[in-house]
Amino acid sequence: MKGYLGKTYCLYLDQFAISNIVEDNAQWIKIKQLIEKGVAQNVLVCPMSAEHFLETAGKKEAGAIDHNDYFKKISGCLLLKPHAFITAQLLISSIRKNNITKNTFLNKPNPAYIYKDSLQKLRDTVSDFKGMIEEATTVSNEIRAAARDKKIESKMHESLMATTKAISLKEFTDRLQELLKTGGITIQGVKFEKREVPFWADYIIDILIKKHKMNTLEGIKLLTKLNKEGFSGISTLEVRSTLVGYMAVLQKKQTANDEIDLGRIASAMQLSDCMVIDGARKSEIIATGLDKKYGTKILSGKSDDVIELEKLLATIVPGRHAD
Repeated sequence: MKGYLGKTYCLYLDQFAISNIVEDNAQWIKIKQLIEKGVAQNVLVCPMSAEHFLETAGKKEAGAIDHNDYFKKISGCLLLKPHAFITAQLLISSIRKNNITKNTFLNKPNPAYIYKDSLQKLRDTVSDFKGMIEEATTVSNEIRAAARDKKIESKMHESLMATTKAISLKEFTDRLQELLKTGGITIQGVKFEKREVPFWADYIIDILIKKHKMNTLEGIKLLTKLNKEGFSGISTLEVRSTLVGYMAVLQKKQTANDEIDLGRIASAMQLSDCMVIDGARKSEIIATGLDKKYGTKILSGKSDDVIELEKLLATIVPGRHAD
């Protein structure tokens, strides 16, 4: 175990896994029993992701509420912070030499939050989000589609991934440089058909300034560190930029579902001891070595992996032979 949650094992469950558990899929019944026992004995926890609310909202109301209530129960009321907030915390901690703890990644849901009352708003958000992703990725997807029949030589893979990651790094460092140069930045908006949203780098920098009170000297230190090390010490940015780069190598179309996957995987990778995710995402993570870098076991919903998950849980949960 990584130790962020003490002696409690951190298991990240993708939405399909929660659905199989809640709906009592035959192959997942023993897993469900082990998870519930492990959570009750405080040896296991399955934190919820912010993206869970968006995905569950696509279900009918009764099903959405059932899924949310169950996930809340096995999460120990622990919620992964949004990607930008974890990123800002990791960035500021890297220059302040703060310890990385569970509080870097997790918080408690607002007790006043009523999921049922937010369903329609969540559905509207999903609809708008998918439209924005389609707009934002139109050009890159067209390029990938045009090149799809042209095999990229393996020796070019590393170069293409490095270039993709370098673009993301430059987007961030350019905006940080502007902040240091002028003493402040005006958050740039990215305009879409239905709304305007903050540019991703500006949003993170805004959190650094307003929430973490980053000063000029710290900004200089952060810029120097990023120019020297890139995103290598910031798991959220390293994971996301690596997977986006690998998708470019595969010439894979980028969708709204991909964006949701990338956000939650990047947020959960460093914290989680094990992640149960989509099979394609598993392949990408293993191909890029992210599982080894962060010491995270990666499983999918394939039959062999489900069997392996059950065996893994059986080694974690005490008294498992008493059933």
